[in-house]
Amino acid sequence: MSIENNHKLLHKISIKPLTIIVEKEQEEVYNRVKDALSKAERIANDENIDEKHRLEALRLIGFLGQVLTGVLKVVKLDDIQEQLLELEEKIKKSKSGGRGGYWVKPS
Repeated sequence: MSIENNHKLLHKISIKPLTIIVEKEQEEVYNRVKDALSKAERIANDENIDEKHRLEALRLIGFLGQVLTGVLKVVKLDDIQEQLLELEEKIKKSKSGGRGGYWVKPS
């Protein structure tokens, strides 16, 4: 992961492609983590999304890293993915003018 300074409140996050050798049984978990990291990275780097949501995405990236390193158990992955889906829904509501209590920065 690298951080590029772009003179904004948040820095650009870039998660390099993961290359991890996993046993066949672990491939499904690896693919779920990789997909979740990609979604969270996209949210974290989208300057049109409210900073509160972007920071939430960064928090989830931290948890996903802990799953990869074994600090968090794989059973927590379901919780993390659910939180990511909830975050995506909040963002959709805020973009469509829904009254979710969040706002999207104007372009």
